[in-house]
Amino acid sequence: MTTRKEDKRSVKSRNAIKNAFKEIVLTQDMSRIVIKELAEKADVNRKTFYLHYTDINDVLEDVENDLLGDIRKIIGKFDFNAIIFDPYPLLLAISDGVSGENDDFNKLLFSSTISNNLVEKIKKLFKQALKDTFNQIMKDSAGTDIVLTYVVSGVVDAYREWYVSERSIGLKQVAHELAEVIAKGLDNVIKVR
Repeated sequence: MTTRKEDKRSVKSRNAIKNAFKEIVLTQDMSRIVIKELAEKADVNRKTFYLHYTDINDVLEDVENDLLGDIRKIIGKFDFNAIIFDPYPLLLAISDGVSGENDDFNKLLFSSTISNNLVEKIKKLFKQALKDTFNQIMKDSAGTDIVLTYVVSGVVDAYREWYVSERSIGLKQVAHELAEVIAKGLDNVIKVR
């Protein structure tokens, strides 16, 4: 029973630190965040901070992993054999998942240099999820990885571009247009084979 209370406290402390980090990084450059300030904002002491994290970059990595975990959960709900021909439901679910309560922070994360590896991690996650389906559809094709890289990079970079843009169109419209381009393009590739 003691372990459960420690686990709950641990989770609560980590969440408080991550939330404080998100708030602070919206108003100041990450390189200027000091642990004392972050701990105070999270209402934990420095010792508690160091029980969970080694430094500020460790907090950023944990926040990124949360976002990747959310995307992984969304991806896990879809049948990729169907998504290849109609990617809109997946793109719509991702759009809903990455916007909302963390919109300002996600915009910063996708548009800033605070996390150079996040976009690459997201691309890798999508490529892994799609690879088996692509290999089945594009049997014996040496170009599977290239096509997959093209599709995944295009989608992820389009979302990133939307985050840094003036957002003259909604994210759902972006998802719809991307889905149309992907479905028509892949349909032509598959017909040729």
